Amino acid sequence: MEYTNILKQAYESARKHKAMWFLGMLVASGGANFSNVGNFNTSDFKSSEMDPVLNSASQFMESYWWVLIIVGILFLLLMIVMIVLHNVAIGGLYYGAEQARLKKKVTFGDMFRAGSHTFWKVLGTNLLIGAVFGGVGMLIAIPLAILAFTVVGLIVVIPAVLVLIVLAIPVMAAVGVLTNYAFQYMTLRKQGVIDSLKMGWLMLKNNVLDSFVMFLFMMLVGIGFAIVSILIAVFIILPFAIIGFIAYNSAGWVPVITVVLIGLLVLWIVMTFIKGIRNAYTFNVWHLTFVELEKNTQKLPAIAKSKK
Repeated sequence: MEYTNILKQAYESARKHKAMWFLGMLVASGGANFSNVGNFNTSDFKSSEMDPVLNSASQFMESYWWVLIIVGILFLLLMIVMIVLHNVAIGGLYYGAEQARLKKKVTFGDMFRAGSHTFWKVLGTNLLIGAVFGGVGMLIAIPLAILAFTVVGLIVVIPAVLVLIVLAIPVMAAVGVLTNYAFQYMTLRKQGVIDSLKMGWLMLKNNVLDSFVMFLFMMLVGIGFAIVSILIAVFIILPFAIIGFIAYNSAGWVPVITVVLIGLLVLWIVMTFIKGIRNAYTFNVWHLTFVELEKNTQKLPAIAKSKK
């Protein structure tokens, strides 16, 4: 398999078809995590300065508890919408990657419609894999947690956890590649969830080396995007941090909180946009890999053929 040619072709496809960037942003929206962004050490401030803020917050919660309930419901609905868009975008991006490879027109609307047709299959696959990993994780974690309460068990638990972490890395990589192939069988070849997983497994098993090499390439690409994202995040956070510091010294906590919220919003938008570009490129790479391996895999069952 010509790895360099696939990477170059995927780059040209992602660069040309910018509609894929925005669908890539929807993929990112379902898995974005900014829980570690904007942390700061409150021990640098006196507790007496925080008392009015805490008292005001307590009074607000007592008087407007219904507002918190509404906000919680809206947040839950937002999470559901993001999960739906995430799973729709997966199928849509693979459809867009195929259209780009065939030199056909690629539009956001066409990709979104194609993704909506495979939404339940993609969601079912993600839930199935999540349930399997969750079940296996519970079966492993419960005995280890029980052993950890004993001195002898603690000696066993620590090395066991380290071994499990090492073993989990290739397993997670294999599952990630398998699902990339399975999603394309269900999106582009119109297969069901179980048949797609079977075909994805056969493709992975018959092309382990090529799949592993491409996974390594994409891991390097991910590291490159991560470095760029960190540098951009620093340039975004720094001016907001300076403004927040000045605002605290002159006007107290309210403007600081406002600046932090605006800064986090700007950071989220920029990081999601970068992830959208990365996802557009990544999906193109895995689609071209899928097509190449499908050509070279002659012994797969007839189920691999597209249903008319």
